[in-house]
Amino acid sequence: DKCYAMDVQPPLAVFACADRGVVWYDLTMNAPQNHVSPLKFQTRSVCCFADKSGYAISSIEGRLAVQNFNGSMQLRTKCHKGPDNKQPGHPAHSLSAFPLPQRA
Repeated sequence: DKCYAMDVQPPLAVFACADRGVVWYDLTMNAPQNHVSPLKFQTRSVCCFADKSGYAISSIEGRLAVQNFNGSMQLRTKCHKGPDNKQPGHPAHSLSAFPLPQRA
């Protein structure tokens, strides 16, 4: 498959492929997991969470999805909405996840 975006947080790697395919690998086990993106259009960017619990993925239509690797959480939203919420969204060209501070 053609790869449109990828991110690595060792030992995990996530690849966003053609036809809404998402593949993630545990690099220590070399075991690929194939899934379908929850977004309707071509993927633009993907990023792994710093805590290695999941990933965020964006598409060319301006939507964003957040998923955990264990399937426990899934969130979808539209980025860059206009004031009337009717304007078309713009793609999120780059995603980045920052680690949360440790709580005592």
